[in-house]
Amino acid sequence: MPVITARLDADLSARFETAAAAYGGKSALLRVLLQNVLPDQAAPPRSNEAERGAGKWISLKTSLSAADALRVQAAARREGLTASQWLRATALDRLEGSTSAPAAAGPEGEAADVMSARLVHVGTRLASKEAAALGTAARARGMRPSAWLRSLTAVRLGKGAQYSGQEQVALGRLAAEVSRVGVNLNQAVRLAHEARKMGKPIALDVAVIEAAKAAVTTACATFLEVAKGNIRYWEDGH
Repeated sequence: MPVITARLDADLSARFETAAAAYGGKSALLRVLLQNVLPDQAAPPRSNEAERGAGKWISLKTSLSAADALRVQAAARREGLTASQWLRATALDRLEGSTSAPAAAGPEGEAADVMSARLVHVGTRLASKEAAALGTAARARGMRPSAWLRSLTAVRLGKGAQYSGQEQVALGRLAAEVSRVGVNLNQAVRLAHEARKMGKPIALDVAVIEAAKAAVTTACATFLEVAKGNIRYWEDGH
């Protein structure tokens, strides 16, 4: 196996050695860095490649945490693919509405957790028609293509639903509504508590309680609908 060496100044060498501890050694970290920087091999042709315009390719990159990047590499190895090929296959499965996505990867030891705050650029090449379809899917959710691909990758790695900007706004409104209900209930309870301390009859406003119950029920139903729609979108392609 070829050996690669590099000269580093003292400060950079010390930082490199510190980071390498999370990857099991300097050689392992260097290998990961090279894999992230060097271009992957082009994905193998698919049966209908000619229909997608195989002669024209577009490069697409997205940023993942170091932990997710490691999990992508692990999933790709299990499928006998490079990280670029796995990413492309995952995107195409989703765009074509397929449910047979590459298997999600589990964490690769403690290194994934230690380096989870770092972002790593992961790229793939798509045929022009594939890239156009991805762009259309991303715009439909109000997302950039790289953000759409990052969310899809996170879902396929088992990290749960990933929400678009519009969905985050909707969830923020739900949270505000539930918070308002909580304030009203706290006020009703406080008044009842003060009445009890003063020896007065405790009279809870039934209308306030019923309104709070209705608001919470509506908020929960709306949240479930958003969540179910989100999961169906990423997993089923509908």
